[in-house]
Amino acid sequence: PPVSRERPMSCRSCHSRRKPFTAGLGGPTAPPGLAIVTMGPLDQLRRRRGGARAVDLSRVPDERPLRRRRVGPYSGPVTTSGEGRAQDALTASGIVFSITRHGRVGSLAEAAAARGVEPRDIVKTLVVRRGEGDFLFVLVPGDREISWPKLRAYLGVNRVSMPDAAPALEVTGYERGTITPFGSTTAWPVIADVSMTGRRVSLGAGAHGVAATVEAAYAGWPAPVRDRVAVNATVPAVAASEVAGVLARFRGAMTAKVKVAEPGQALRDDVDRVAAVRDVLGADGRIRVDANMGWDVAQARDALGRLAAYGLEYAEQPCPRVADLAALRIALARAGSDVPIAADESIRKASDPLLVARAGAADLVVVKVAPLGGVRRALAIVAECGLPAVVSSALDTSVGMAAGLALAAGMPSLDYACGLGTVRLLGGDVVANPVAPESGWLDVSRHLSGGVGPAADPDLVERWRVPGREDWWRERMLACAAV
Repeated sequence: PPVSRERPMSCRSCHSRRKPFTAGLGGPTAPPGLAIVTMGPLDQLRRRRGGARAVDLSRVPDERPLRRRRVGPYSGPVTTSGEGRAQDALTASGIVFSITRHGRVGSLAEAAAARGVEPRDIVKTLVVRRGEGDFLFVLVPGDREISWPKLRAYLGVNRVSMPDAAPALEVTGYERGTITPFGSTTAWPVIADVSMTGRRVSLGAGAHGVAATVEAAYAGWPAPVRDRVAVNATVPAVAASEVAGVLARFRGAMTAKVKVAEPGQALRDDVDRVAAVRDVLGADGRIRVDANMGWDVAQARDALGRLAAYGLEYAEQPCPRVADLAALRIALARAGSDVPIAADESIRKASDPLLVARAGAADLVVVKVAPLGGVRRALAIVAECGLPAVVSSALDTSVGMAAGLALAAGMPSLDYACGLGTVRLLGGDVVANPVAPESGWLDVSRHLSGGVGPAADPDLVERWRVPGREDWWRERMLACAAV
């Protein structure tokens, strides 16, 4: 049942004795510089042990079923600071997060801007006493407040109260303004507003002035802005005689990405392959080549000079370094060639993915979800680059391909066919209905039903399991999470 009501909170309201104790608000309730963690809704954190209850705390018309989770108790390494304890607990939970810090804020809006979230996504962590020695955490969006009669009705008790600072510290291990369910010294139950589902939320992280953020696994993907996405065919570095057979797997695709600069092959092989693609696609088809950093500037200039005769849409990452790409663009212009340059590895493998734009090294960028840190992070990089973008993928199964489709579907502008069709090159998949193009297009509503991608089929996962690789990937993911 709904147990809260909408009420914007004044800057001093949460310090009143009549108001619930909160943490993680930064602004209305925050002391200077607030500890926060941006994370997904507690009812979606599937890696945790125990349970939390997700209830309608915000008068949402459609009531949702409870999802039970429990946070804690904290059993990791003992640290002397609340911040360290919270971060240790976040790391141990398997949640991937990044740390930032902000200073003094004077309003909810300021806090939201500092953290890159909406005001409603700044979540108050309330410590509520419902009986002697019996506490719980209640998480409420920042622009709302608890309706205490409804909370009591939901809990089935006649009285609840807010502990003072000393008892709150004793039962959670956190002082006021820093309280978070993560790293609490006691595993109190959590009641979280279901309106947090599919959104980033910001709450206390155990110390003042600390912030952590996480994304897709807990926050969901952005809403799509288009119903379908055009997909290109991908032609590996095969012999020219095999090109027609490869393109037959991508029926309806009018754009082809052709691999070139393959080690052990000559430029003549690339020319023959591209010529064969042009023969199959006809004059109206679009051809782009991908050298995967295989040329230096001189080789790229000469190769693209020959391949341009077949009408290239662009050349993807012909050289390895950003400076080389910039030099190549100048060399091509001097030679009278108008082949655009696209940056791929210079974006996804760079410590500074925006350097490409600042250096004038590319006409467009190729973005991939996984190496850029998620759909929202990739969208942000594209926006900051200010260059046209193509969404691509590796040889992903449909589980990974769905994330690429979510990115492409959420791009404000998308003028190029995307490299999201390589499921067609696989011998099998781990979902019953693969995220594979039909007539050159991917249907967004079909493959991202309800805003999420397809779930892996356990039988298919078992069928395609490779002995030893599961542990390898798990260890790799844990190593990444630790970084």
